[in-house]
Formats: sequence, structure tokens, C-alpha cells
Amino acid sequence: MSHSVRNRAGFTFAEVLAAMLFLAVLLPVLARAVTLANRLSSAAVRKEAAVRIAENVLEEAVVTGEWSLSNASGEWTENGILYTWERKSSGWSESGMNEVTVQVDFPLQGQEQSVSLSTLVEDAE
Repeated sequence: MSHSVRNRAGFTFAEVLAAMLFLAVLLPVLARAVTLANRLSSAAVRKEAAVRIAENVLEEAVVTGEWSLSNASGEWTENGILYTWERKSSGWSESGMNEVTVQVDFPLQGQEQSVSLSTLVEDAE
């Protein structure tokens, strides 16, 4: 076998530089994508918890009839996160109906976020 025909093992310097350049461009993009996905996941989990809390407060107020007594507020802690809620009742444009709204506030990435749920309740009168 001649000296010029033998197979080479390994990579050339240019191939190694090209691979390093590719990784230098790709790794920061991938790291940013993973960070963004993590933040979105955290936001979805907290919003889902806030909606569940609002549903529970709203259902309890409607079932027990407390919605007609007065506005109310409270706190709920889940997975170490403090959620504050406020329930308000107001008259609806149709006679004999009232709108009951529950707003849940929670921290998300250094900012206060909120979720509101409403339902209509018929006067018992």
C-alpha cells in the first residue's frame, strides 16, 4: 500500500474548528430555549392552580349562598406559593340575576398576575 493511499484516522484541524463554531452558535440558542420552556411551564402550573382555586371559591360561594352576604377575600398556599383571592357580587343587567366574580392574584417571575372567573346566580327572593 502506498503512503498516499493509506486511510487517515481522526479529524482535520478545519473539521474540528467547524464543529467548535457550530457548537458555539448552537449551545446558547438551546440554553435559551430550555430556559424559556421552563418559565412557560412554571407559568402554566401557577395559572392552573389559580384557576382551580377560583373555581373552588366560586363553587363554594354559590352552593352555600354566601355570594349574597358580602364580598370576601382570603389566602391559599399551594406548593409554597401564596395565592390571594377576592370574591365580589354585583347586579346583572337582567333583573333577578347577579354576577359573582372571583379574582386570584399570584406572583409569577417577579410580577403580580391574576385570573378571574365569573358566573351568574339567580336571586333567591
